Amino acid sequence: MPEIALKALKSHFRSVEDGRAKFAPVYLLHGNEYLYKQGLAALLDRLLPPEERTMRCTTYEGSGAGLQQALNELNTFALIPGSKVAVIAESRVFYSRKNKTALLEKARRGAEGGRYRSAATPFVAYLQLTGWTLDDVIPGGPSANELRRQWGTEKEGVLEKLIDYCRSKSLGTGTDSGGADRLAAALSKGFPERHHLVLTTEVIDKRRKLYKQLKSIGIIVDCGVPKGNRFADRQAQEQVLREQVQRILEPHHKTLAPQAFAYICEITGFDLRTFSQNLEKLAAYVGDRPRIEPEDARRVLARSRSDPIFELTNALFLRDADNALFFLRNMFEQEIQPLQILGAIVNQLRKLMRAREFITTVAGRAWVPEMPFARFKSGVMPLLLAYDQSLVQLLDEWSQTLQQNTENLQGRKRAKKGPTLQSDLVLAKSPQSAYPVYQLLLKADKYSTTDLLAALDKAQQADRRLKGSRLSPALILEELIIDICRPGPSPIA
Repeated sequence: MPEIALKALKSHFRSVEDGRAKFAPVYLLHGNEYLYKQGLAALLDRLLPPEERTMRCTTYEGSGAGLQQALNELNTFALIPGSKVAVIAESRVFYSRKNKTALLEKARRGAEGGRYRSAATPFVAYLQLTGWTLDDVIPGGPSANELRRQWGTEKEGVLEKLIDYCRSKSLGTGTDSGGADRLAAALSKGFPERHHLVLTTEVIDKRRKLYKQLKSIGIIVDCGVPKGNRFADRQAQEQVLREQVQRILEPHHKTLAPQAFAYICEITGFDLRTFSQNLEKLAAYVGDRPRIEPEDARRVLARSRSDPIFELTNALFLRDADNALFFLRNMFEQEIQPLQILGAIVNQLRKLMRAREFITTVAGRAWVPEMPFARFKSGVMPLLLAYDQSLVQLLDEWSQTLQQNTENLQGRKRAKKGPTLQSDLVLAKSPQSAYPVYQLLLKADKYSTTDLLAALDKAQQADRRLKGSRLSPALILEELIIDICRPGPSPIA
């Protein structure tokens, strides 16, 4: 079977639909992580209906244990006949010593961006290929100096923090000397009808025998993008960005002005995740207008570049752990205090609780997540302002009652305090600024009330650990972010 580009997946799906082809028993998606995740999502949509995904699709880590579990699952017949899919994420079986430099570079980029979780996998894989353990490379270890030499120039302390992170998570080298052989044997034997194995990896060695074997019986989807600065590389990168514009804006029936495209590229570079998030923001911002203009991009995206707390909380409550960890690292580099960062997270959690509360009221039923911004502004914002006003009145009544009771007990009048509590709990502080409220409700839809209560409890635990333990503040906040971003149940409560 062939090796195809990501954009050729649609042609493969059409061939299956009209009977000219069948789904392959095994798929390998490799290259750019953001792109291969898009391809994976599209493939799973075709292999399994959404309602069957929970019971018939399982994702495993790319370590030796995960590989064996996936093979066992695929070779087990289901009680109810049907399709079954096993996904092995970040598979290591295609790594070779040729990939050591690429793996170390990926680990360095992630660590220097504060994304220790995503940096850990390639770092541990690099150690495995080099024949080292974490104990070998800790300060004072037999291979510490050699690792530092290969790591090269760095931001102060990043390598040590990455090693500490891996040790705190008990990440060994995950040695899997027989993984490739086990997979090769399983591919030769084959899987039951309608059982499919899907592997993803960013780094790959195409010279490996396993790669050639998989290519002969399955489908390999190349999601790679050139990373250089040559003219041809930049052209390829620009083409991928334009394809993302079409993918994101076409469902919204919108276009992007050439100058707006150039502006977004200028402030994001070739960062597909950030580029795509910016397009989603702009599509919501322009409402019913069919074209996104340069001025729209400057208004909406300028704040993202200058407000790290806004970026952190925005990524966090979109459940985007990688970007949230990246901006957390940036805030530490700017010497923003850990308790100040935690305070910003808690404030956003309280706002999301208020937003969830509004959504569940009778007035909140007017809110529909897919509605355009213009419809929200005219149909929902007035209801939300009335909801805020009723809260302010209630809090004012409580405050007056409490003050009277206090005066009666103490026999003297006390000075009135400002409406701090009221202003903290109001969702729309400025009726003229509806767009931030619109974004807040979009984020609130990603969480249930149970999720938010659990997150507040974890934030309280983080507060105690920051004040009373010797653990690294960065690791404490990283764990909190990962816990909050972890997928939860549907937001129905």
